[in-house]
Amino acid sequence: QAAVLVLDPRTGDVRGMMGGRNEGDYQLRSFNRCTGAYRQPGSTIKPLAVYAPALEWYGYTTATPVLDERVEYAGYRPTNYSGTSRGLVRVREALADSINIPAVRIYHDIGPRNGADFLETVGIHLADADRNSLSVALGGISQGISPMELSEAYTVFPGGGRYRMASCVRSVRDAGGKVLWEQVPAYEDVLSEETAFLINDMLKSTTEEGTASVLRDLPFTVAAKTGTVQ
Repeated sequence: QAAVLVLDPRTGDVRGMMGGRNEGDYQLRSFNRCTGAYRQPGSTIKPLAVYAPALEWYGYTTATPVLDERVEYAGYRPTNYSGTSRGLVRVREALADSINIPAVRIYHDIGPRNGADFLETVGIHLADADRNSLSVALGGISQGISPMELSEAYTVFPGGGRYRMASCVRSVRDAGGKVLWEQVPAYEDVLSEETAFLINDMLKSTTEEGTASVLRDLPFTVAAKTGTVQ
């Protein structure tokens, strides 16, 4: 099973949606995994929970050095997927290669509640138990996130800092063509254009030299973030 959602970040228009395949006795289109499947986001949460607030509110830059060495916070010991450490790494490198320990260090530095507050501004609402949890930096969220919510949240980066909610309907007209209702694209400015540009630019590094380098040879520029969950 899989789900795919394509949004236009300028308007929030849903351009494409595939919510899964039908199996057995399930009713046709009875469960849409784009809107109804709440799963752990894994490392796809890092640009939203960690790096956006760190750059926007706490003076971090793409070149800020962060220590990638084993650390423990009240019994919590984050580990890297590779099982190794690199010492000092730049923020850009930490995000491009999705290194876990620097992400948790930054999240601890800015304060988990502040990361949670930023997630709220892009439509991701954490349970009370998660608001002080460092594991949120790595996508450890008790209630999970739907692909729709995650896609909406990501509109802030290509959208110049504007968060847009998704919409499948542009207008409703009667038989004579009279407009009965029309969607007015709504947005909220939640990031500066500078921060949105920098995060988007770092996500391009993910495809050029990081964990999404399989996309490097596409004939157009791609900003991406990978995420795995056990």
